[in-house]
Amino acid sequence: MTRIRILVANHDFHLREALLDALNGQEDMQVVGEARDSDHALHLVEVLRPDILLLDALLHGGMDTLPMIAEINPGTRILVFADPTDVEFVVLALEQGAPGCMSRAFAAKHLIKAIHALHQGELWAPRRLLAQLLSELLLRTKQQSKPPVADAQAALTDREQEILRWVARGMTNKEIAKQLGISDLTVKSHLQHIYAKLGIHRRLRLAIEQVADRR
Repeated sequence: MTRIRILVANHDFHLREALLDALNGQEDMQVVGEARDSDHALHLVEVLRPDILLLDALLHGGMDTLPMIAEINPGTRILVFADPTDVEFVVLALEQGAPGCMSRAFAAKHLIKAIHALHQGELWAPRRLLAQLLSELLLRTKQQSKPPVADAQAALTDREQEILRWVARGMTNKEIAKQLGISDLTVKSHLQHIYAKLGIHRRLRLAIEQVADRR
């Protein structure tokens, strides 16, 4: 059996122990190294060339390494652990090349699913985290909009707000469509309008769309 080779990069004892406990006993996964700072992480990525890098967003200089990791070993897929309320970290991670993002207060079963998804070339982010991110981006857009017209363009409609609430409850596009008595395509159309109003970039939109369709 070919194992998924994993590098853990963080300096938080509790997070590290939680990661190692979750990975312990996974027959198709192997922790090949641990890094306590960003320079060490870059070195180990170059030497070990892991399949997956589990990167703590709070690691000093960790977020700055994202583009460098892609240059050193494009085959290393990055799962960033961040506070879901810290929009800057989440957006930066997804936009700068990390195909995965997860709350630091994760469930072990979700970590395993995320690693498998990333290893298969998919994007990963918890639905609730993305919904919280969308809500925060909406709030910021409204606060930053000075002219009334710009504010009106930025605000979501009642139906878009409703769909956002269902996303926050962990429902897929199909489940939302059934709940509202509309088609999947209509749900996707509403989500596209939400992305446009919030000014969400392509990489983050891909993450949201893929998670919204995941069962």
